[in-house]
Amino acid sequence: MKKALSLLLILATTILGPQTMASAAASPESADEIGYTNSEVRFSLTLPASWAGQYRIISSAASVSFLHRESEEDGSKTGVLFSIIRYDGKSAAKDVVGAGKRYLAAQTNEYSYVLAYPSGVEYTDTSKAGYQKLAADIDKIGKTVFPIINTTDPTYKAFSKFDENGLTDNHIYTFADGSVDAAPGDYLLMLNGEFSDAHVIMKNDRALVPVSVIRQTCGADVLWGYQAGNGDIISYGSNNGSSNLPPIIKIHNKDGSMDIKMTVGQTSADVNGKTETLDTPPVIANNTAYVPLRFVCDCFGKVIGSLPAGQDAGDPKSAKSLAFNPIVWVDDSEKTNAAKPTDATLTWLKAQMNQALTSLKKYRGAILEDTGPNDPAFSQIADDINNTYYVGNVGRYALYQGPYPTLVDVNSKTIYFYTVGSGSGWRIWQANMNDPETFMLYYFAS
Repeated sequence: MKKALSLLLILATTILGPQTMASAAASPESADEIGYTNSEVRFSLTLPASWAGQYRIISSAASVSFLHRESEEDGSKTGVLFSIIRYDGKSAAKDVVGAGKRYLAAQTNEYSYVLAYPSGVEYTDTSKAGYQKLAADIDKIGKTVFPIINTTDPTYKAFSKFDENGLTDNHIYTFADGSVDAAPGDYLLMLNGEFSDAHVIMKNDRALVPVSVIRQTCGADVLWGYQAGNGDIISYGSNNGSSNLPPIIKIHNKDGSMDIKMTVGQTSADVNGKTETLDTPPVIANNTAYVPLRFVCDCFGKVIGSLPAGQDAGDPKSAKSLAFNPIVWVDDSEKTNAAKPTDATLTWLKAQMNQALTSLKKYRGAILEDTGPNDPAFSQIADDINNTYYVGNVGRYALYQGPYPTLVDVNSKTIYFYTVGSGSGWRIWQANMNDPETFMLYYFAS
């Protein structure tokens, strides 16, 4: 009966959603810890460094189980060490009940996170010592459970575009929310940590974006169209015969501390009653108003930057680029400043990648039949990890060059790689440092 109850803990992860290997990242405060972040269940925790290579993770839509590899691989036990289960709403400690020891580890207004021990014995005679050594850390691990609020997703997949005439020079990008058909030289737009499908116009080396982007990025109210005699804004296309008057754009925040007025085609703007000069005037395109992104973002205290197009799409080691196309990004100044490089962050990042290398060496022997422990590819990966260096900021992400171009979200403790995708195309993907195949791409392409 006890065995059946503990098995329910594993079965729950199957019932609640497809099983996936969850992402792992660590707190940058220490290289002697292993951080884990799950963007789907929306929490992070920290494991002792002594756990490296000794556990496996099974994740679903609302729960994550940590398994002892040695006990699981025996075949007669599931090897469950503990699980984090997310429940909707707030739960009182007295309401946390179920088979086996469990307690409330963390909660938000939206979710409660419960740490659950297995109800039965999950180790064998031969794996007992190793299992119990890890199990002794579980209460300490429970104190590091931290809910993730407002996570962002910079991932994408990119493929060459084909039409009736065959291969074109364009690329199709698919983001977490939307897609873009980008011609060579077209700019991609990243807003507050996520790619947008909004169109960017480049003029005089300045990016212009639809006014809807300003609403989304700056949280501002935007009105645009023709100004009537009484000062009201009449929507574009309804100018009541005043076609000789250029459209105007009014942007202001809700507390009234910022008020901007621009006129299409003109290089002067009114900012809180003061006249400012624009490098590039607003324009009308695609039946909407486009405004200079940097000027508006500067007014609202946003940080803006750009990345060049990849110089060689076949070389994942090309630094300072994350796509075939150039990128312009906008983010909060607070989160951008939090992503500034530190020695501790770099040390932690290298430790995480070395963890993935150890996993590759230890658990992929069966697949890499012609690859021994002294294969030069392993030495190359180790050298590339050791030589990892900071390239620059991409908003809330710190960009590093190592085995792969790497984005680190310091705020959510998440690592992303930019590599060739499986099959064809390129992608930014959330890395899992416990996955033995993390460094299979590029280094073992054959």
